[in-house]
Amino acid sequence: MTDLVALKTAAEKAKDFFKRISIPAIVAFVATLIVLLPDDPNNMVLSSRDPGAFLYVGWRLLNGGVPYVDAWDHKPPLVYFVDALGIWLSPASLWGVWILQFLFIGLTIFVVYKTLEQTLGVLPALTGAVLLVSGLFTVIEQGNDTEEYALIFQALCFLGVLYARQKDYPLKLTFLLGLAGGLAFNFKQTTIGVWCAFGVLLLLDRFFQKKLSLLWKDYVALLAGWLVPSLILALYFFARHALGDFWDQAYAYNFIYVGKQSGLRHFLPVIYKGIYFLTRGGLLYFSITGWVLALIFIWIQRKNYGTSANALIILALIDFPLELVFLVVSGRSILHYYFTPLPVMAILGGMIAFTLPELIRKASSIITQPVGIALAVLTLTLVILFQLPQVQIYKANFLANATSPFTPIVQYITAHTTKQDTVLVVGAESEINFLSQRVSPTRYVYQYPLQLLGRRTMVEEYIQQIMKNRPKLIIDTDGGNGPDNSLYLTRLVNKSAIVKNGMEFLTTEYSAVATLNGCVIYQLK
Repeated sequence: MTDLVALKTAAEKAKDFFKRISIPAIVAFVATLIVLLPDDPNNMVLSSRDPGAFLYVGWRLLNGGVPYVDAWDHKPPLVYFVDALGIWLSPASLWGVWILQFLFIGLTIFVVYKTLEQTLGVLPALTGAVLLVSGLFTVIEQGNDTEEYALIFQALCFLGVLYARQKDYPLKLTFLLGLAGGLAFNFKQTTIGVWCAFGVLLLLDRFFQKKLSLLWKDYVALLAGWLVPSLILALYFFARHALGDFWDQAYAYNFIYVGKQSGLRHFLPVIYKGIYFLTRGGLLYFSITGWVLALIFIWIQRKNYGTSANALIILALIDFPLELVFLVVSGRSILHYYFTPLPVMAILGGMIAFTLPELIRKASSIITQPVGIALAVLTLTLVILFQLPQVQIYKANFLANATSPFTPIVQYITAHTTKQDTVLVVGAESEINFLSQRVSPTRYVYQYPLQLLGRRTMVEEYIQQIMKNRPKLIIDTDGGNGPDNSLYLTRLVNKSAIVKNGMEFLTTEYSAVATLNGCVIYQLK
């Protein structure tokens, strides 16, 4: 009899669990499919610039290479390991990487939905999910961006904070939240906004609890968790004799990269482009509206500071301006940078379906629960209607991903070289090296750092590696007047014998053999 009761209890728990996750899981699956369908390998011919570099580094990593040593790049390292895993799963195609993207984005949508559903209800959750999908579709382009993989950890922070607050922030949970922050940081440094907001929320909670003496323990646990991924990665690169390269490229270079674009004249285009893109699907309008309504709601509800709904609202209120600051500080209006505010913007937009009925109900006693539900449904309907223009953009993106000017170049390389040959791509299209499975003769698989920094030692290293490895082909993606026609060479030719010899080597040892889609191909004589 006892076994029967236990079995029945277990069945009821399983049924309840399935009921709780089935709808969010279905929503997440369908939404992720919508976002990633234009980027699936059956449709998308080639990756884009930054993702192409990540794929190349991941491919080199699988073949014994070391990030930053065998391939220069200035992003934090976790994206290379994700891409290496995807390539390992599917060596002959990009399906492995696409599946990993599906998992990361699907889990992000699932967690954002559950966060809103548990605290505010189903209609706010659906509203937030629609806005999150709209934002993802707007900024994802060809996908496989660093910020894309950090989204799940941002979303988990929102959900984790709510659980931790209910239990008065046990140090283990705070440590795990810090760990999630450390993982996000090692995908992209500017994803830390929600953890900064959590730090402020901790301060507010401990102040109102009159437990400020516990705050240092909270912060130590948070920092300790955050440091774990960075320390593990530092030990890995130390063991591979790459710690200096890791620091120089992933951190020191980025300080210079940001510094080059400081000042109001650089910030304004970032703000303008962000407004332009994030207004698609009404995301910016709804998130700002949600932020204002949330602020009013918190002010009215200030005496009920401790409820879980208030915790989510306060966290989003703090995080949203922080995310905007981190966006602007880069000084660059690159589209994939706008991944980082999407979780908080979706949460704020979803909140409208909760705060608007609540505020109206408090202002007018005649507003009943059915009327409140009707207002929430109206909010969701309005959000869906704002997505209609996105349908046309969706079709255009689907068609755009199906073509690439570099496809014939990859075909030419595979037809005229062997896998033992090296191929130099002049420009920033390192996806050419990855898709043709040809190693670059130099770790500067793209030459942005040479142009930005202009350091003589870097340019000389670049030249020496080319002369040593003698690439079979040189692909000039800018269609220049010769294989030596680039600023980072000519400005040093009179100052460095190595650079001068390198220019002579390029002009005498290589001749143009083809021009494809504006790219000039030079072959070793």
